[in-house]
Amino acid sequence: MNVLLLGCGASKASNHQTAGADYSAPVTLDIDPRTNPDVVWDLNELPYPFDNDSFDEIHAYEVLEHCGSQGDWRFFFGQFEELWRLLKPGGKLVFSVP
Repeated sequence: MNVLLLGCGASKASNHQTAGADYSAPVTLDIDPRTNPDVVWDLNELPYPFDNDSFDEIHAYEVLEHCGSQGDWRFFFGQFEELWRLLKPGGKLVFSVP
């Protein structure tokens, strides 16, 4: 299973668990190179550096609210369109925001 963990920070594992799924080695992405992610990237920069249909799941915990700017609905919908592009058919987006 290919899992992408956005805004991983120092964490290298997903907080979400599904029976039988291996989340021990997600692809990690963060803007801060000091956290040693697999990919250093600013989530405000679209498109993201992955091919279409790359991931079975994308996880983003307490990070999406830091993207874009207040009231920028074009970026908001553009980012979700981008996440949709990265997900394989039937894939899952798992996220939390305050």
